[in-house]
Amino acid sequence: MAKDIQTILKHLNMNPNFTSYVLCPKCYTLYLLETEKAQCLYQTTSQAPACGQDLIKP
Repeated sequence: MAKDIQTILKHLNMNPNFTSYVLCPKCYTLYLLETEKAQCLYQTTSQAPACGQDLIKP
């Protein structure tokens, strides 16, 4: 039995492409890992203030 996902993918001859994201811990907005943003800019409406939560990259 396979002990990890890499072994399973190798046996199935699969080579998936993964995209990494940063998730805002307050409002759950996704940003690409390569983003230069330090804080979440999500707004519920165009007149609402930005979320402003610090984004923490792995």
